[in-house]
Amino acid sequence: MFGTHGRVRASRRRAKVPGLASSPPAGSGASAAALPARGAEAQLASGVVLSLHDLAVDGEVLMAELDLTPSPRLGALLDALLERAIADPAINTGPRLLALARSLLAEDDA
Repeated sequence: MFGTHGRVRASRRRAKVPGLASSPPAGSGASAAALPARGAEAQLASGVVLSLHDLAVDGEVLMAELDLTPSPRLGALLDALLERAIADPAINTGPRLLALARSLLAEDDA
């Protein structure tokens, strides 16, 4: 349904980078525990899409705008939008996701 090209893996292998687990430079004022949090904050601030909660539209918006009802089809549509937004975070705007949703529904109905 909706022509998805693959699934996003929930877990990813962590790359082993020399020095990643080491302490921050002396005098930097950063603790080792704070470093991962800063990376996550930077990703979220940059608009990275990680889950359905990060999408610019949700099921309520799709139901109102596209005359849909709660259903497996709605869930599949949200999953397809998430997959596309993960691949290209620039499409994570209300108008772009709604246009994409309309397109996916039209393809599915054809």
